[in-house]
Amino acid sequence: TINANTRIRARAFKAGWIGSDEAVFEYYKCAITPDSVTVVLPLNRVHQANGPKSFFDRNLGTFSANAPAWANFWTGVRNNDMELNLNFKTPKTISIVSLRIMEELTTGIFPPQAIEIWGKTNANGPFKRIHIMKVPVPKETRFHELYAIDVKFKPTLFSELKIIAKPLEKIPQWHGAKDKRALLLVDEIFLN
Repeated sequence: TINANTRIRARAFKAGWIGSDEAVFEYYKCAITPDSVTVVLPLNRVHQANGPKSFFDRNLGTFSANAPAWANFWTGVRNNDMELNLNFKTPKTISIVSLRIMEELTTGIFPPQAIEIWGKTNANGPFKRIHIMKVPVPKETRFHELYAIDVKFKPTLFSELKIIAKPLEKIPQWHGAKDKRALLLVDEIFLN
């Protein structure tokens, strides 16, 4: 039984034959969907996807720049944070927020430097910071990848949840675009 975000890697072998290429299968769990999503700060002009609906539409992006899944499924920011407000008509208990991102370091697409989770237990109250996760900065170039970053915290009841993902402010010194701001691309968010 798969009950959490899981990546399965498989190869086939037969005596006397060369092994197959690796096949990768990814499964994502999303037990909770918000009633509404608001994008607080502007998305990058060319990475709008389907706006607020993009984060919970179950459409996963790909790497191929010529594929509809590239152009239509990725939301992105570079010059400001990605800030989203998620509202629940009936409060929900959440302990994991996962952002599925693209990492393609050679083109300046990096993981976020931090992800903050804020919440309200009632609609009239103020937001309270629940958790902040610092994401390690890659130390060298590596093969491009699509993956979910899981932000885990103690189970909390939310009537409204705010997610702030901060793009990397300065690309590392080893990179050709050192000191420039990185692009952050997100196609889906999973709540559990």
